Amino acid sequence: MRLRAIVVAVVFVSVLAVTATGTQSLSTTQLERGTTVNVAPDDVAALGYAAEVDDVQNLMVQLTNTVSSDQSLDVVVEVHDNGASTTKSATIEHGEARQLEFADVSCDATIDVVAKGQAIRIEFTRPVPCDSSNVQGTEDDQVGEGENEDSQGEVQE
Repeated sequence: MRLRAIVVAVVFVSVLAVTATGTQSLSTTQLERGTTVNVAPDDVAALGYAAEVDDVQNLMVQLTNTVSSDQSLDVVVEVHDNGASTTKSATIEHGEARQLEFADVSCDATIDVVAKGQAIRIEFTRPVPCDSSNVQGTEDDQVGEGENEDSQGEVQE
């Protein structure tokens, strides 16, 4: 009987000690670690990307699935242009390329791309690639000062 009372007392004191002082476990941890980021050009990244605007402001976005594992990517491309958005999606198998076309896109628009695979998520935003060769404007906008454009599109001084 005396042994039983000692065991009960030890258990009681142990429970009391744990509840009175807490378990001393961590509630917050702060850890500093180094991070390495490898950046690849858009055309050879895990999701290859190329965009082009034609003479009538149609945007062509070409995406290529170059993920190292044999997995397909579900891709959503959203073009934000003057307060409106146009969204297109595609599933791209490993090693394949897909081209998505958007009509009448201005040079101020942005392109959001989100691609999801089995163990990967890729997300980025790019501007619409406009330059002097594919921006609509008057002939005066397209030739330099003091130059005239002849009927065949050649610049003469």
